[in-house]
Amino acid sequence: PDEELLPQGAEPSADGEDLLGEQPGDRGTPRVELADIRFASDSRGRGWGVARIALVPRERQVRIRLPEGMRLFELFVDGHPLVGRPIDETVWELEQLDTSRPRTLLAIFAGDLGDTLASGMPLEISPPELVDVQTRQVVWTLRGPANVQLGVMPPARPATAEEVAEIRRQA
Repeated sequence: PDEELLPQGAEPSADGEDLLGEQPGDRGTPRVELADIRFASDSRGRGWGVARIALVPRERQVRIRLPEGMRLFELFVDGHPLVGRPIDETVWELEQLDTSRPRTLLAIFAGDLGDTLASGMPLEISPPELVDVQTRQVVWTLRGPANVQLGVMPPARPATAEEVAEIRRQA
């Protein structure tokens, strides 16, 4: 079964405000309103995922860091393919053509998790993130191997489908 997670204390906005609208004091500050990550793994230690990142950009060049052991396969900005330039094993640089409005980055990645899950040991995995850009909310949807029971460790917490739908709607 899928497991959806939110960082500790994260709550959907009750007042329905537009999360991508400018907030006082935010002018000129790039930010990620939501990193919505869907990640799956199999019993052989392989993992793959899709990260949908709602970005309010300010600079044309952005760097994305993927979880350890993962590799970037495809990258899209507002549905258009973009080529990322590798900086090191986990970081790719991309250049956007327009920073005048919010953008949606979609990164498809895959790689090796090792034998951690198969051996029953806890697996810690960092979300894909934009380097030096504040992320306001992260939502994970996880799918593990059939023979593995997924658990959640603080500060993350399981979220209801309604909470996740509201967060996604707001972003």
